Amino acid sequence: MNLKYLCLCLLAPAWAIAQSETPAVTVSALDELQVSQKTWGMYTTLGLNGWGVGVVHGWSDKWSLRADISTFTRSQSLSQDGTNYNLDLSLGTLGVYADYRPFSGVFRGTVGALLKSPSAQMLATPSSATTITVNNTTYNITNDQLKGKFEFPSLMPYVGLGWGLGKPLDKGFKFVFDLGLAIGAPKATLSGTGTALSTSQAQADIATQQQKINDDASKLIGLPVIKIGVGYVF
Repeated sequence: MNLKYLCLCLLAPAWAIAQSETPAVTVSALDELQVSQKTWGMYTTLGLNGWGVGVVHGWSDKWSLRADISTFTRSQSLSQDGTNYNLDLSLGTLGVYADYRPFSGVFRGTVGALLKSPSAQMLATPSSATTITVNNTTYNITNDQLKGKFEFPSLMPYVGLGWGLGKPLDKGFKFVFDLGLAIGAPKATLSGTGTALSTSQAQADIATQQQKINDDASKLIGLPVIKIGVGYVF
């Protein structure tokens, strides 16, 4: 009986050490498994650039990669130095992004690029049935047209902040919010066709009109991006 008691006393410390070390090994293994996991998700957004859809890839507890595309068209008018334009706007974008979460939470900083940027087709409307005004000069027209294009750079760096899409390795439904700026100023190109707008004076006025539009556009440092949405990570 004393021998059994002695054996139990000798084995008790080893048993206690084994019990205390086992949870640590298990937690470590779970942590390594979680870090090794990668997640994929999809999301939909609504914002200044219209309705969009995207995919997200959770790379680690701090990093994720995203890509999304949006579409939005509308028409509006613009007046510049007596010339009225009808604009057909295409505001959709295609973007790729890298998200970094400094606190491993829902707050993230984002860098990326827009690979497709907004643009607009421009068509000048006549001042009357037979005249059109260009750079404050009125021309008598028959079949003349003044048209052009207004577009942002085809490649625009993007910086922003965001919330949502959860932690990269967490699964389930997610909220999405992005606030950022795509950097780059738009440019306009104008051209005139027809008898009256093909004269040297008209071409000079068109060139001056184009430069004035671009001078105003150069004051823009970029394209604001605001969007909210929901998604699911699996």
